[in-house]
Amino acid sequence: MDLVLKQNNDSILQGVALQETGIYFYWTNQLDSAQYYLRKSLKYPFRNNNYAIRCFILSDLFFDLEQFDSSFIYATKALRYPANSFTNRECYRILTNIAYTRKDLKQMGNNMTHYQDCTNDVQ
Repeated sequence: MDLVLKQNNDSILQGVALQETGIYFYWTNQLDSAQYYLRKSLKYPFRNNNYAIRCFILSDLFFDLEQFDSSFIYATKALRYPANSFTNRECYRILTNIAYTRKDLKQMGNNMTHYQDCTNDVQ
């Protein structure tokens, strides 16, 4: 990975490379490596919905680690950036689950409503 980053001077492409590497590690359940690359990718410029994706995956990762406060921070951060309906839906899924763990039924209901709205957008 370091070789790829050294051979490319485009910081947007470097950020995407870090993002994709982090996502790969996340899907292969190598959470320490995923966290390292995804956090590093947040420091790079982005286009369109890349930043929201980076934050969403980090949020999902922290939820898997049962670090709900960090998961909440990244899910809400992802929702502040441009994203597609899938990314938004998944952030609301995470926020719904966090509200459930906190036994905050009102917030859980609000998040479920947003989740359903995003689901309808995808169909």
